[in-house]
Amino acid sequence: SSDLLVGEMAAASHVQGHRAFKFKVGFGAQADLENFREIRAALGEEAIVMIDANQGWEPEEAPARIDELMRFSPTWIEEPIAADEPTAVWQTLARTTGAPIAAGENIRELDNFSQALHAGYLNYVQPDVAKWGGITGCLQVGLLARELGVEFCPHWLGGGVGLAASLHLRASLGEQGWAEVDANSNPLRQAVCPLPVRDGWIELPETPGVGVDPSQSDIQSYRVMTV
Repeated sequence: SSDLLVGEMAAASHVQGHRAFKFKVGFGAQADLENFREIRAALGEEAIVMIDANQGWEPEEAPARIDELMRFSPTWIEEPIAADEPTAVWQTLARTTGAPIAAGENIRELDNFSQALHAGYLNYVQPDVAKWGGITGCLQVGLLARELGVEFCPHWLGGGVGLAASLHLRASLGEQGWAEVDANSNPLRQAVCPLPVRDGWIELPETPGVGVDPSQSDIQSYRVMTV
């Protein structure tokens, strides 16, 4: 439920089988610190926790915001600044903060991914199969990332068909890295791709395609007529 506190939501996700966790920051320095403190209290100091700023900080303020949160040992800082900031700005931020940086959901075209990866500021790259390239394009990004020592962690936030595609994409490149599964309730994800998480892992079906076959009766109530 959206009424849950962040610590409660993290603990509930742990019970559901998840072993790595990500939460949003950028709601003000004090609120971000309190949320991270609450999550660490719920999950422990050793838990894998990422933070996502959703391009929320200006380059001038990002180092201070990151510095405040590094005491809680985030595994990565996702999109701390705007995706279209110049490469040199991203490089400076990574160099001056020393923080592990993740980005990619708002990058388009293989040339731009290649430029970002070769620039050396990314520790994690996150293309999205629904935003650009599909499985084929994002797989090329993953292969290049592996070549350059950057972890490949595809981004996903949406329904079940895309989630299944994203999970197969991640699985195709081996075990290293993470696949993203939204913790918020989403009937079109849960009905279409009802894959249980067991101790941080999802076992994918070996059926053709992306392995999900949506039941028309399950999704009937979400159909709308357009004109």
